[in-house]
Amino acid sequence: IIFGIKVLEGCLKPGTKIMDEKGKWLGEVKQIQLNREPLDVAEKGQEVAISCQGFSADDIEEGQELYTAMTKEDIKQWSQFIDLC
Repeated sequence: IIFGIKVLEGCLKPGTKIMDEKGKWLGEVKQIQLNREPLDVAEKGQEVAISCQGFSADDIEEGQELYTAMTKEDIKQWSQFIDLC
């Protein structure tokens, strides 16, 4: 599936796992493009096209917010930089 998104916070990279607002895992970002050129990372505020594997257009709705599904390893790496108290 290929669709357009706006990165609301942080950044988005290929390989990122995507989930819905209920925490349901949807799939993985395979590629990001801006003006038909591949990007290694999409930054906050950018509107880009992404191709994803693992779900279909029936699984999402226009305007729906999607989220990064963090793995235990992602959380471990992230916690090194953020105080989780």
